[in-house]
Amino acid sequence: MRLITTDDLARIRDIDTLSISPDGARFAILVRQADPEANTYRMAWYVGQLDGGALTYVGDGGEARLMTSPNGIQTGDFEASPARWSPDGSSIAYTVRRIGEVQLWTSRTDGSGQRQVTRNAADVRDFAWNEDGRSLFFTVGQARAALAARHEAVERSGHPLQSFRTLYHAVNSGPPLPSLDAALATWIVDADGRDERAAAEAEQDDFTAIRERQSGGGVAEISAALRPPVIAADGAMAWLERDDPGQTGMFPFGRLRATLAPGGDPVVCGDPRCAGQIIREIWWRDTADEVAIWSLDGPTDLRQSLYAWSPRSGAVRTVFSSAETLLEACGLSRHRLVCLRETPLEPRHVAAIDIASGAVTKIADVNPEFANFRLGRAERIEWDTAADIARMGYAPRAGGIVLYPPDYDPARAYPLFVAPYASGRFLRGDVGDEHPLLVYAANGFVVLNSAFPHAIRAFVEGDANVLAQRAYDPAFDYPHLTMLSETTFAGMDTVAERANIDAARAGTGGVSHGAFVPLYMVQKRDRFAALSVAHGSWQDLEYHFARLPYPYGDQPQPMFPKDDAFWKPIDLRWHLDEVEAPVLFHAAAVELLGMVRLIRAMSDARLPFEAYSFNDETHMKWQPAHRLTIYDRNLDWFRFWLQDIEDPDPAKAEQYERWRQLRELQCKNPRSVRDYCGVVSTHVQIEH
Repeated sequence: MRLITTDDLARIRDIDTLSISPDGARFAILVRQADPEANTYRMAWYVGQLDGGALTYVGDGGEARLMTSPNGIQTGDFEASPARWSPDGSSIAYTVRRIGEVQLWTSRTDGSGQRQVTRNAADVRDFAWNEDGRSLFFTVGQARAALAARHEAVERSGHPLQSFRTLYHAVNSGPPLPSLDAALATWIVDADGRDERAAAEAEQDDFTAIRERQSGGGVAEISAALRPPVIAADGAMAWLERDDPGQTGMFPFGRLRATLAPGGDPVVCGDPRCAGQIIREIWWRDTADEVAIWSLDGPTDLRQSLYAWSPRSGAVRTVFSSAETLLEACGLSRHRLVCLRETPLEPRHVAAIDIASGAVTKIADVNPEFANFRLGRAERIEWDTAADIARMGYAPRAGGIVLYPPDYDPARAYPLFVAPYASGRFLRGDVGDEHPLLVYAANGFVVLNSAFPHAIRAFVEGDANVLAQRAYDPAFDYPHLTMLSETTFAGMDTVAERANIDAARAGTGGVSHGAFVPLYMVQKRDRFAALSVAHGSWQDLEYHFARLPYPYGDQPQPMFPKDDAFWKPIDLRWHLDEVEAPVLFHAAAVELLGMVRLIRAMSDARLPFEAYSFNDETHMKWQPAHRLTIYDRNLDWFRFWLQDIEDPDPAKAEQYERWRQLRELQCKNPRSVRDYCGVVSTHVQIEH
């Protein structure tokens, strides 16, 4: 066995989608693997048996696609459109992007063939098998040629300011992001790719009915239901309903109810396990006459739990509950819940949870070579969150995973790296995937991957803008930033009680909240020796960027004020005398404008920093070459500042010459948590 490297981590295979066959015996998955040299992703469809065994390759997945919101925004997440099984289970259908167009394809599930089914002038948006399995319905928006012509015309005449979502999008490079078409046309095509045509009116009605049944719609309406009910074979129904119909916020409090016969009186589940704000899905299990419930709950609001409720007896039992597991794309198959699963030391795989016993079985592992890496121990810890002085409804407890070096020696003091954003998943790189956490541990760091507490209880009702203003109320010392910062500091203290940590050798950083919260932490306490972030601190550009100016925008109530008195206390450029550590910036080019004032201020103050800009990136960087480069540079950065180690690779000579100059600047920083004066690096080959 050997230690894991950044190259290993960058090439981990992901599973983007999971769908279960009609007979509940098989599954289809889309596997994605980065190729940093080619700066692309390899995509492939596989079919497997839920009883285990080797996967069957059934077709190429085309080009990786970024998820696009209805308003056209892309943040860096990948599209996860699952395959749909033919009624007889002999084929799967899915969309594929190739050479700039999205078409419908099918594969035989025995691996005997893949076929392009549509050749439409517009991209396929949605689809469904006809119930006879001989044809497929699909929807499309405007033709690609028409979209290109419209784009060309606007490029020549200039982009109207009102065509941008906000000023943030207007001042960054590129044209306005087009919204996804709301008016879609329905087409139909034979399963063998022949007779592709616009659907007749009756066929459009058939497609609508099929999609309603697939999504759980088309049944009796329940006024306060949070989603369509699930139906038992005998007509009994179960649904999630608001306890208070007046709760219209993003996460209202819901409780499970059921009727035992069509038109019967509702039965309410009074057990707290039947209620919550984040209930992911419910299923009716006909074989056991009970309802399975998948939710996020617990003292941190992040525990993945599976419960079972019998509406007839009223009994509720806990099937599975873990704060060290991430579940996605779960579906019911006979007596098991089949999900995409990952744990701190296991990349995403297909797993089944037995609903009777709670036993977890790994069904398909797409990274078998991962077992050859020598990893350190991962330990779950929890601690109290900071005081909720503004009564925002934060969880009472915070949690995270402590990852130890493979050869951890309690007699030796180790540097600490804090990845503060989200935990309970595979320890790859925290949100945004820029810090190779397993590789940090392999190189002698103790790692804390913690999770920011959520103010989810504030979202049962009320306007999001009003809640945001309360979260950043100066009268309560900006409670959101204070809560996240102080809770993370408390997590660091909790780690120090369990592991031998050198308090003068701590680093942190990340993306989005994982960037501006650490920069606020730097302002509040001297705890870090180095940072690496993808974004800057909060500043008044948030006010200017958030909406279009009159007369172009609809002028909603601004989320934040524009006066300096509000922004100066949380904008790091006004507190440079509080900065105790050098900062490495990895910015997407489209977001660099929001960081230039901080970077200029640090330059003027002669504070040590280094900054890089990446073209054609989103809020979370997605290009494999960029991700691997950032992995490698972050590893070098923290080994330099926290371990006094340089890689002797001649290609990095200029990098280390610059960093040694930065170290001389840091020697003069009175707030530095380490004395860097006279420090000389050791040359150690760093495995990337």
